[in-house]
Amino acid sequence: MQLKGLPREPLGKRSRRLLREGKLPAIVYGHNTEPTPITLDRLEFQKVFIKSGRTHLVDLAIDGRMGKVLVREIQTHPRRLGPIHVDFYQVNLEEKIEVEVPVHLVGESGPVKQGDADILQPMHSIRVECLPSDIPESFEVDITALEEIEAELRVADITVPKGVTVLDDPEDKEAQIQAAAFYDRAVAVYEGNFRKQIATLIGIGRLMVPRNTPATSTQNPEARAAAFAKAETYFAKAVAVAEKNAGKKG
Repeated sequence: MQLKGLPREPLGKRSRRLLREGKLPAIVYGHNTEPTPITLDRLEFQKVFIKSGRTHLVDLAIDGRMGKVLVREIQTHPRRLGPIHVDFYQVNLEEKIEVEVPVHLVGESGPVKQGDADILQPMHSIRVECLPSDIPESFEVDITALEEIEAELRVADITVPKGVTVLDDPEDKEAQIQAAAFYDRAVAVYEGNFRKQIATLIGIGRLMVPRNTPATSTQNPEARAAAFAKAETYFAKAVAVAEKNAGKKG
């Protein structure tokens, strides 16, 4: 992947004119490199970035000189589409660097598939150190093995290629299964003229009864009974998790 850039003088407010002309202001800095303002073709950069992301090396040509760079930072505008400024980091292929590698969850957890739980992903990237040519495109975390509520995967569970060192805490959570009833799946059930709600557990052993809110209503007695049974199941699981956590704290 290759980009062409032209040297430029610092622009200040004149950068707006560049953007209107389809150009993109950028800066290159890094290994033995003085910060160098440049101008890119905006559309060309967007096409390359779709393929490179922040983990693939890009050949950047400036006045006939070629350098290996990574996209380090992209600035955007809240009212404009696309980038308005880009930072490139020029690397030395023989020196290790620190970089953020994205984490992608793959597979399907049984409790999540059944609607009994949600998958939480506290970390969406992992900080690593390696040679520029060894940067992983991403880390794939398979959640298929998470078959129970409160099951979790940590940074230490991730398979790391040779030559790559993880800098984040090995005990940091990458993914966790949480009971749906703990958060936003409290089930409201109508039976006759009386409204009944099974509320979400908040904290350890505390039950919060929500304000009257619209809920799924049906005149079918069998459907009402099934919904009520499901609500009780969610509640029982939430209670079990709360008791388990209380036991750990005790």
